[in-house]
Amino acid sequence: MSRFLALGLPKEVVDVLAGRAEESRRSATASARWVRPERYHVTVAFLRKDASLDVAAETAQQLASEAPHLVLGGYGRFATQRAAAVLWLAIHDPTAGLARLTASAHAALTGELPAERPFARSSVAHVTLARSQDAVAFDAILAAREPAPLGFRPTALLVVDTIGDQYRVAHEAPFA
Repeated sequence: MSRFLALGLPKEVVDVLAGRAEESRRSATASARWVRPERYHVTVAFLRKDASLDVAAETAQQLASEAPHLVLGGYGRFATQRAAAVLWLAIHDPTAGLARLTASAHAALTGELPAERPFARSSVAHVTLARSQDAVAFDAILAAREPAPLGFRPTALLVVDTIGDQYRVAHEAPFA
């Protein structure tokens, strides 16, 4: 099992993401595995495998005072020889609200963070749309015109548990 803090997305943004994923699906190779819309999120902090749910939930409650203004941006890809390629849409942080929230979460959860940060390649704020073992699976999508930006505010700060490929929201702290 793993646990992380994430931003919950408004339904309108999930719908836009699902639409963009559906359009992208036509250009990707068959090897791509697409994330289900109910799993879209923006990761704020990865926690230790044995991180306390009580501490994470209390921290989420304390930090959910003001939702940051964010902008859904263009496509990107993480690809290495050792890991699956990841297709994502960027999350821009024009007011640095997400950066402040992330720094506050890390400061508050110091004892709950892993010694080594997993997924160091994903330091770009993003929403994952798909994964593929084929590094070129998303080339046609990345070459296409950038989608129009979309401003939004997240709905909640979530504590999410994952077991295998199952996601479970263990705690939800709505933004004030």
